[in-house]
Amino acid sequence: MSHHSIGRRKFLKTAVAGTTAAALGAAARDAFAFPAKPALEAGLGSAPAPAAGLPANILGKTGQRVPRLLLGTAMDFDMRLLKTAYEQGVTYFDTADCYGGGRSELTIGNFLEKTGLRKNIWLTTKSCPQDPRAMENSLKTSLGRLKTDYVDLFFLHNLSRMEALDGEMRQTVDRLKREGRIRFFGFSTHSPNVAEALEHASKLGWIEAIMFKYNFRAYGDSELNRAMDAAKRASIGLIAMKTQGSAFSFQNKVDAFQVKGFQKHPAVLKAVWEDQRIDAAVSEMKNVQQLDQNVGAAKDLTKLGALELDELRRYAQETSASYCRGCNHVCTAGLPRPVAVADTLRFLMYHDEYGELERARRLFRELPAPLREFHASELEAAARACPHGLDVASLVTRAKKVLG
Repeated sequence: MSHHSIGRRKFLKTAVAGTTAAALGAAARDAFAFPAKPALEAGLGSAPAPAAGLPANILGKTGQRVPRLLLGTAMDFDMRLLKTAYEQGVTYFDTADCYGGGRSELTIGNFLEKTGLRKNIWLTTKSCPQDPRAMENSLKTSLGRLKTDYVDLFFLHNLSRMEALDGEMRQTVDRLKREGRIRFFGFSTHSPNVAEALEHASKLGWIEAIMFKYNFRAYGDSELNRAMDAAKRASIGLIAMKTQGSAFSFQNKVDAFQVKGFQKHPAVLKAVWEDQRIDAAVSEMKNVQQLDQNVGAAKDLTKLGALELDELRRYAQETSASYCRGCNHVCTAGLPRPVAVADTLRFLMYHDEYGELERARRLFRELPAPLREFHASELEAAARACPHGLDVASLVTRAKKVLG
């Protein structure tokens, strides 16, 4: 099936994410209204486009073009998927020192060594340690696994403490750039303080890219939208992750939409790209079928129409009470001790939606025991405090059963 000419009917009736350029209805347009992308700085358009022709955007102040669909590699995968992704134009691979206990970086390194494609691939990796010395040691290990002497973009992984971006960190980053071990620097974050992190980075002047949790459920978040605007004014490249808005724990809702032909995965990617502040979206694609669907969505530049946006909005509404947004500080604020509700439910998502059973169980076991030992009264109080009506008690109870 061609990915280049897919219309509205096929969007609703097939597994490939084609759309039409039909005009938006007023309700859908109001619910999904995005600011225009700011004008790019002079000279940023000079970087060559990816050879395979996947639509690309300039990644903020890096001045470099990257495909708007990026390959995430947190899960188990093999070199065949990397080869197929590259052949389809997905020339940006995203990994981290901790993914698969280092197996992700090793697999990518073996692929690059075997194919000789290092200079054709944009390579991003991340450091879980966030103090300068440990970060540099992490980078050294990552470069060894990746069988390369540099990465294009180096992130602090899941930044939550703004003080990690202090003067010593900047000095270390500047030196690593001079030494040719990294080209650009930034951070990833899916912590509850995503908006704070974006705002803080926009004031620093030296952060070049941020990968953060963003999906169709966040459209009405005024705080996040203000922070995204600030980041774009600072010419920071913005990469969306966790774009699917999760399907764990409410598969019955997903199935109801799919019976009507609505395909969630490619649809929500296109909804994220509708926001012109987003330069690219990273997606963990488990198999060639998902890769084909997402590449088809990326190559189709027509906009989502009113029917598609209405389906997304209704899907968001009907599944809202099953989606944990990660705001642990809200649901546990009234408890006498800290408990890890949000982390536990994120690990359940890894288990259910990503199929990362081993990783999910390992991460849950690594939580300090007091944080993963929940009392019934605590879960009931957290459920009452959740502003989205999340059934915290049943979800956490199930998480403990499958992860513990």
